Amino acid sequence: MAKLKVSILKDKVIFNQQDAKHLKALRVKLYSQVVCCDENGQYFLVQIDSLNPITGKVIKRLEDKTCPDPYNITCFLGVIKKQYFELAVNQLSQLNILKIVPVYFEYSQKNYQLDLKRIQKICCESKKQCERKQELIIKAPISFNEMVVQLANYDFNFLAYEKQTQSEWDKVAFKNQNSISFMIGPEGGISDKEIKVLQNKCIFLKLTNTILKAETAAIYLASTLIERFYNAK
Repeated sequence: MAKLKVSILKDKVIFNQQDAKHLKALRVKLYSQVVCCDENGQYFLVQIDSLNPITGKVIKRLEDKTCPDPYNITCFLGVIKKQYFELAVNQLSQLNILKIVPVYFEYSQKNYQLDLKRIQKICCESKKQCERKQELIIKAPISFNEMVVQLANYDFNFLAYEKQTQSEWDKVAFKNQNSISFMIGPEGGISDKEIKVLQNKCIFLKLTNTILKAETAAIYLASTLIERFYNAK
């Protein structure tokens, strides 16, 4: 069962409407036990003590189990077809990055409209499944120029660019405390004009010797940054 995010008042456990519905669908029984997580990322073993409404009480705190903090990584992801953007959201949530900011690049299809309410639901479900401490942050879509302004907030900005002949990793001093962003363009790629703007603001990376779809590139690069910044010995 996915771990449930709950509110705890003293030892009384309050389930939100969605989780209560989930428990009913699973036909949870009186006095059965489930593992729940509070707003601080601490896990508890909870016993169901009422079915109408569904409530529970804390049996014990699971001292050795806490949710990990998100990696301080933001993905500026070009707006792409809804199903592919949602796939990227789900996978990047599982990788435990902090935030996704949708961006309309010059070659983005302006008629693509994201369903932010549905995306938030995906983040909520993914959070339970992968035991995140907090939901993946999803911002409202911004323009390319707005993204450029925001790049000043990060220690390192990475750009996946298929025309790059060699990655510029030598420009990076890896430290866990760094705030990191990375950019992934839309299906049509990033225009030459945009590349010129980003030339002195980003570290350009070549990911593979093939052309990756946007959602694949986002997952690949997030994994690479986590490995190099957080998992390298």
